[in-house]
Amino acid sequence: ESRGLGDVYKRQEYGEPQRLVMLSLLLLAALAGADASSCFSSATSDAGFSVCAFCETERFVHVATVTNMSYTQRLCLPGTNMSLPPDWSSFVGGTLVQYGQLQGYFWEDDSMATLAVVHLVHSMPRRDAMMLFSQDDRFLDFLLEHVRYALLSRGAAFQREVPQEIWLEYILPYAFLNEKRDLEFRWRPRFAQLFGDLVANSSNITEAMHRVADAMPAAAAAGMLQLGGVAIPGQTIRWQSESSPMNMSPEQVVLHRGSCTGTAIVMAAVARSVGLPVRIAGCSQSKAGDDHHWVEFWDNVTSSGPFKTSWHTKEGTSLGNSGGPWDAPSGPMSGCLRALVPNDDLNTMWASSWSSREFMPLQWNTGGTKPNDALQREVSFVGGVNLCGDYCTAWGCGANQTDRWEQHQCHVIA
Repeated sequence: ESRGLGDVYKRQEYGEPQRLVMLSLLLLAALAGADASSCFSSATSDAGFSVCAFCETERFVHVATVTNMSYTQRLCLPGTNMSLPPDWSSFVGGTLVQYGQLQGYFWEDDSMATLAVVHLVHSMPRRDAMMLFSQDDRFLDFLLEHVRYALLSRGAAFQREVPQEIWLEYILPYAFLNEKRDLEFRWRPRFAQLFGDLVANSSNITEAMHRVADAMPAAAAAGMLQLGGVAIPGQTIRWQSESSPMNMSPEQVVLHRGSCTGTAIVMAAVARSVGLPVRIAGCSQSKAGDDHHWVEFWDNVTSSGPFKTSWHTKEGTSLGNSGGPWDAPSGPMSGCLRALVPNDDLNTMWASSWSSREFMPLQWNTGGTKPNDALQREVSFVGGVNLCGDYCTAWGCGANQTDRWEQHQCHVIA
């Protein structure tokens, strides 16, 4: 006779700890027949995939069951990912924090650590969830280390004044576009050690960003080597045209050079490592087969930015390349503005956003109709905010940069 888990719970005589263990084992047995690959066919969203994959990860389900058996049952029932409870990410994120404590990750402020993990899990692209809910803890280590160092970067007064919602969206996240995730390179602790003291006594975010931009070309971020008793500095950050998307992650750029996108990502990674809110901005196409990206940093203290908001602009810097001007368009940025086409997804202006559910197309990830485009969009989603109105009203768009389109004129969400 088939009986539900609740019936077993009522009928058996166990002490409370034994009941929890028994129920956990029963739930895991009930899920044992599931095939992890089925999440790809059954999930209709990144969130649905994360829940499905979480429910097929035995060690996490065991912790979740001990914490809240009934909720774990409801969350992990077949078909749940079609209609997720609104607090699914709070439960999954909280479970990951609890599991992390079993592995030695303890926090000065459990609530802030949990809030951070929940925020990352809630909008995590499928490619990262695949690694998080795998058979080892490498990606979880990567995730929790980013959380730890993001929390540690709030030491100076100007860092602590960053609003929580800005910190969550533009300092905490470990990714910018769809670059490789550097699980072994550990860019956040690496850059925090390299640049932390440099910005510690800055009076505001803009001053700290200037220090970062000035220092990056001389930074050897790949470590020190030694030959015959002579110390040899590691590689400095160097420019290499047309190297995206091959070299975009901080590790790839540090070791193999990078173009505008790669050096912008490195600058953004350095900034986040020292508690400065940043995002990647740019156009996905300025002419056929070409794009351009730079950094936007948030500072609401020093002055209004060029868009009459708290966002400011700076291109990435590297050895021999100081980038363009601050809060003004460089030549390549003006190329983006001249090529802007209203209501076009590529010839327009974007900024990355971790939690946005609007797809930010890239030259190599357009989200078009080809099979690989659809796969990229499904598995490696990049969230963005369209900013054509901000850039057009500030600096002009169109062939002669004389068009001052507002947002509703240049970008209509389908």
